[in-house]
Amino acid sequence: MCLRVRDDEPSQVYPEGPRHPHPSELTARQWPQ
Repeated sequence: MCLRVRDDEPSQVYPEGPRHPHPSELTARQWPQ
């Protein structure tokens, strides 16, 4: 699943890692499942 990749390599999905609070937070916002 894409969720796995986001948690494994957040830098690839989100090049602005340091700008965002957390990859999980963003994932939850995009996928409110």
